[in-house]
Amino acid sequence: MVERNLDWRTLQLVKEGWEALEESIEPGLLNDYLVERTSIQIAEAIRARIDDAWNSHCDVKFPSLKERLMPHLSPMTIRQFLRELGSAIAHPATITMGGAASLVLRGLLSRATEDVDVVDEVPAEIRDEQEILQELSARYGLRMNHFQSHYLPRDWESRTIDFGTFGKIQVRLVDALDIIAGKVYSARPKDLDDFRVLSLNLNKEELRQRVLQGSSSLISSDQNRRQAITNWYIVYGDDLGLSLNSGAGDSP
Repeated sequence: MVERNLDWRTLQLVKEGWEALEESIEPGLLNDYLVERTSIQIAEAIRARIDDAWNSHCDVKFPSLKERLMPHLSPMTIRQFLRELGSAIAHPATITMGGAASLVLRGLLSRATEDVDVVDEVPAEIRDEQEILQELSARYGLRMNHFQSHYLPRDWESRTIDFGTFGKIQVRLVDALDIIAGKVYSARPKDLDDFRVLSLNLNKEELRQRVLQGSSSLISSDQNRRQAITNWYIVYGDDLGLSLNSGAGDSP
């Protein structure tokens, strides 16, 4: 039952929140998550109140709400994707995962991503199974992708962990600090957002050392170094200790 004494701003928030849910979830699924009759009654009650209420309800008062309501990828979905892929391929393969999916898989990050990123290249045993990959991509919303290891700190290989076997696929994971250290150098907003979200649960000084141990191809770029300095300052508000030249450390 909808509270009859809601103030207009709270009622507007409920209305726009409901509309955001309707747009972010496939048609019909919203009622599957809730008791169907109750959800319909709630929607009808909100719309009836809006139709009868002040004209101010016709305007959008929370414009960023729909953009901030994003679907999240669950660790279970990634596990199921890997199990089905590992059961379908003809030959055994080993992958080393990094990127956001690796962090989601460990429960460290909660957000949407379409990529299961592996280091350097997708093994031929998986890459050659295009029909299987296309089918799984359509059903899970995930695709196998790769990134270059030069985005990771030096000696990253020695810190990977065994995450288990999924069918014929042996999965190893890049250390979380190494993944975030690479994101510190990134100009992509989503990488900065991952850094921001995880920063409170990271060992700051250990992360600083990993950033300073960036690969030679990564750290040799003035643009990359400047980006790392800026991102570190945004998140922590202090100096990373990385110089832009051969002189002393710089700041934004």
